[in-house]
Amino acid sequence: MSAANSPPCAGTGHERNGMTGVGQTVLAALVSYQLEASSSPALISFLQALGETGLASQFRLLIYDNSPSPSPVPDSMPLPSSYIHDPANGGLTGAYNTALRLAEKEGYEWLLLLDQDTVINASYLKEIWRRLFELAGNRRCAALAPRLLAENEIISPARVLRGGR
Repeated sequence: MSAANSPPCAGTGHERNGMTGVGQTVLAALVSYQLEASSSPALISFLQALGETGLASQFRLLIYDNSPSPSPVPDSMPLPSSYIHDPANGGLTGAYNTALRLAEKEGYEWLLLLDQDTVINASYLKEIWRRLFELAGNRRCAALAPRLLAENEIISPARVLRGGR
């Protein structure tokens, strides 16, 4: 499976919060469960991609830990980061909603949603950044979604039909 180079804009017909441009930092929300952040494929690949692209100054990281016990977080990060431990384990939904509230409160225009086993690379991060630059001022775009390919067939985004097909 690989991510194609052109994440489409998923317009919702609703306007975003009115902010425009790529000057706003992106809040990356990484959700983990019973895995130290430093061992997370998502964190490892994200930090590597940031280093390769030089985009670390454009992102802030929220690590949302749903584990029963708190996990250690790497001492030094190349970007501003914060950690929330939630032993109640509200799953991805609770974590992503917390990230959304934080983004709205602090004025982030975009969220990058990651779970602990998401793996991204520098070309994906560069493509996201390029698309955000292109979308500056387009208040109808609510989401960028990667196209995932398996043997040259798009498997995501996909429409789920009756019977789960």
